[in-house]
Amino acid sequence: MITAKAYVLRRINSRLPSQELPSDTWPSSEISDLADPHFHKPGSIDVLLGAVVYAHIILDGIIKRNESLVALNSRLGWLGSGEVAQSSHQSHNVVVMHTQVEVDQLLRQFWEINEYSPNVKPLSKPEMQCEEHFKKTHTRNTDGRYEVRLPFKDEDTPNLGNSRQLALKRLHQMENKFKRRPEFHKEYCKFMRQYESLGHMEVVPKTEKENRAYYLQHHAILRASSMTGSSTEEDTQRLQRRLTELFKRGGFLLHKWSSNSETVLSEIPDSKKALKVQ
Repeated sequence: MITAKAYVLRRINSRLPSQELPSDTWPSSEISDLADPHFHKPGSIDVLLGAVVYAHIILDGIIKRNESLVALNSRLGWLGSGEVAQSSHQSHNVVVMHTQVEVDQLLRQFWEINEYSPNVKPLSKPEMQCEEHFKKTHTRNTDGRYEVRLPFKDEDTPNLGNSRQLALKRLHQMENKFKRRPEFHKEYCKFMRQYESLGHMEVVPKTEKENRAYYLQHHAILRASSMTGSSTEEDTQRLQRRLTELFKRGGFLLHKWSSNSETVLSEIPDSKKALKVQ
């Protein structure tokens, strides 16, 4: 018994021989036990044996005929092989196509065809300036949050306008209002001192007063009661929690919280606080 690995194919080769040979190519009187008695007639190839199996089926015995045909004894019978002279020659047209493709090139073409390449719109000049401004001015504070300077279209010489006169005019209006409402003046001063103590503002040094700057107009509003205001830090914390829960029910996530109280901000996650600008 011979054990071998077999592969099933639709076709092994074309019909062999290509045309019928003379019946007396190998007379039956010389060899009666041929593995294929009809070897001289064209037929399909049923089994193709490899060299490993071939070595196991060959037995002792060899017969030569006309120095061109050889018969070998095997477990399947006598196997004939060799060249047979034919009286008529039949021409065959053979077309051979050959191509050579490098594996790296083939893989590269495959990935180029299948690669997803969305339509990337090139950045405009203002967008490129914005990207460059972020790279030059952004920093990261001790809390892990990023800070970036306010951008100007004309970064080298920003046109801030004459804001000082407008700011002074607003200040004089507030001073007149303080004279008419002393209680309002008291609450305003209290708030500004608290704002300064928390580090949200500072007195401008004398060395910087001559520098080009933009003066923000300050307009104070005092409300006795409001939906977004609280009289104490504890009330503010409760209000923040209630508003967060209320809007969450409607699918709205509140963020960018800001306050001049460190106590109020301490309970708010950094991801939900308002970003700082320089």
